[in-house]
Amino acid sequence: MSMREASRRVLDGVPELQWGKSGDCTFAGALEAATAATDFPCDYTAVMGATGLAFRTRWFSGPSKVRWCPSSPVGEGPAEIGAARRATGWALRFEPISEPTDRLTSEIVRSIDAGLPVLAYDATLNVAVICGYKDGGRTALMRAYGQGADLVSMPTAGLQLQAIFLDARIVPLPPVEAARQGIQLALASAKRGHDATAEDRGYWLGPAALAHWRDDIAAADSYTDDERRVLFFVSWWNFQALVDARRRAVAYLHAVAALFPDSAAEALLDAAEIYRMEHCNLDAAFTAGDAFQGPWLGAQGGDAALWTPQARDRERELLSTAAALEKQALATLGKADV
Repeated sequence: MSMREASRRVLDGVPELQWGKSGDCTFAGALEAATAATDFPCDYTAVMGATGLAFRTRWFSGPSKVRWCPSSPVGEGPAEIGAARRATGWALRFEPISEPTDRLTSEIVRSIDAGLPVLAYDATLNVAVICGYKDGGRTALMRAYGQGADLVSMPTAGLQLQAIFLDARIVPLPPVEAARQGIQLALASAKRGHDATAEDRGYWLGPAALAHWRDDIAAADSYTDDERRVLFFVSWWNFQALVDARRRAVAYLHAVAALFPDSAAEALLDAAEIYRMEHCNLDAAFTAGDAFQGPWLGAQGGDAALWTPQARDRERELLSTAAALEKQALATLGKADV
C-alpha cells in the first residue's frame, strides 16, 4: 500500500444515521450502525431493552445557572455502556477526551485499520460513527445523524468528551439474562427517583421525572425569554426520545417474554400493553402537531415564539397521563419478578 493510500481509509457497510429511522437514542443507533458490518451486529431495540433505556425516563432540573440540560435522554453514561457491554459482548472501551492527543489519533487509525468503527461525538454532540480517516488520521470521517449519505469530516484534535472503541469481544449475556438486566435496571432507576447530591439539582428519574418536567412547563411564563427558549428545545428533544423509547419497550418485551416462565411472561406482556398505551398517547402529539412542536413540523416547529399556552397545557396533559401509565407499567414489570 502506498503512503497516499495509507493516509485515507473508509470502512464499507456502515449505514447512514437518520432521525426517526436509526433510533433517536444516538448511542444505541450509532452502536447498531458501527457493528452492522462486523460478525457480531447489534440490534437497536435489543440494546435499548438490555440497558433499560427503553423503559427509562429522565429529566434534568437544576438551579438557575443550569436550569435544564439536553443530556436528559442520552444513553452513553457509564452504567448504560456497562450494560451494553455485557449484553452485546463488545468491550466498548470508552476513552475520556480532556485534550486530544497523538495517542487518540493513533488509536482511531488502529481501530479503523482493524475494521472496527469508533463511536464519538459530532459537532452537535450527538453520538456518531467514525468509519474512516484521512490525512493519516488527523481527520476523522463520520456517519452522523442528519447528514444522509455524506461523510462528515472532523479534525481528530477537535473531538470532544469521549470516544468509545469496540475493541475485543467478551462472552455476552444469554438473551434471557440480558433481558433480566434491562428490566432490573429500569425498576432500580425509577425507584431511585433522583440522581444528585443535592435536592435542587440533577436528573429526576421515572414518574418523578415526568412530574418535574410537567411542573417546569407549567411555570414557563415566569422564565426569561432565553430560559423559555432553552426549556422549549430541551422539552421537545426529550419528548422525541421518550416516544422512541416507549415504542422500543413494547417491541422488546414482546420479543423476550417467551424466554421467561409463563407467569413472568404474562406480566411482561401486560407491561408491554401499558407501554403501548403510553406510546400511543404520546405519539398523538406527533400526528396532531399540537404539542412538543419540534423541527419535524418544518416552519411550524422548532420556534419557541410559537410555544403557546395552549400547547403547554396540552404538553402537561400528555405528561400527566404518561406518568400514570408509567407507574402502572413499572408495577407490572415488578410483578414479573425477574
